[in-house]
Amino acid sequence: PELSNDDFIRALNFPETAEDRDGFSALRRALKHRPTAQLVQAAQDVLTLLSQDGIYMDDLRPDMAKPDVWRRFAEGALAGAITGFGHYLLRWTKALLQDTDRGTVLYGDTDSLFVDAHLAADTTPAEAHESGRQLCTWLNEQLSHHVQEIFDLPCYLDLEFEKYYARFFLPPIRGDTEKARAKGYAGLKVADDGSDEVEIIGMEAVRRDWTDLAHEVQRDLLDAVFRGVPGAELEARVLDWVDAMRRGERDDDLVYRKALRKSVEGYTKTVPAHVAAARLLPGARGTIRYIVTRDGPQPVGHLTAPIDYEHYLEKQIRPIVRTIGQVCDLDVEVALGGTPDLFRSLG
Repeated sequence: PELSNDDFIRALNFPETAEDRDGFSALRRALKHRPTAQLVQAAQDVLTLLSQDGIYMDDLRPDMAKPDVWRRFAEGALAGAITGFGHYLLRWTKALLQDTDRGTVLYGDTDSLFVDAHLAADTTPAEAHESGRQLCTWLNEQLSHHVQEIFDLPCYLDLEFEKYYARFFLPPIRGDTEKARAKGYAGLKVADDGSDEVEIIGMEAVRRDWTDLAHEVQRDLLDAVFRGVPGAELEARVLDWVDAMRRGERDDDLVYRKALRKSVEGYTKTVPAHVAAARLLPGARGTIRYIVTRDGPQPVGHLTAPIDYEHYLEKQIRPIVRTIGQVCDLDVEVALGGTPDLFRSLG
């Protein structure tokens, strides 16, 4: 339904009190209007973030913004400026660390930097955390001086030391071992008391479009690599996973899950695997759970053909093993096929 300008403005102001019936009515109408509902939710998220720092709208008395400022905001100028300055800050920090030999930036995204601080091999977790905090304090001091000098403004930016990885893995782009994938990494995160855990961000082990089998294989291999397990043992572990799958012991972990975005009849140009499986179900809707068989994708509970284990070997296990094998002593073909490694045996 269309939303009037009055309701739009009233909804963005939010109800003033619990008794503001007109305000709540306008907000309910706005939440039924999809674009406005997204904007209201974003505004609520901002208010929540501010409140976490003890900042509330009732405490603020901002000057009325001029219309041209609002137009620039609506056109996305602010978002572009924030992203642009974020990139500038990352490049400046990277150069500063390298020029002063205080660390090497391994990876950075919009709001994070991953720094190799050149710690000694015998550094304790407590010492590593203290080094991280000291480096962060020094960077903030340098940043404050830089912003004042270049922009003649006080600096309100604040870098925070977040975590320490004793081991860190950046998966390379497939086909290019020199460049890392964006938004994906893993590390052995260590607390200052020495406790540790494998943390995986953006990789297959935490993605819904990969099976539980792939999740477990990747997590198991990364944990082993981070703890220095030798290549021959890594290959044996992969072969155990493959053998267990082929024996049918991991069938429950081979399920794909994907949601239908429209009715089954609406897919005309292409037929993705989950749609092919959905067509075998009466009144299919929502998330489709299916397994790839030798006759193609079939819904869970309605299999009429044997599971295609070679599909899972090639599409779920091999890509994970190949990626990890690029950075450690892991022979992919030995791991997946069990072919004896004569060179390792002779060595």
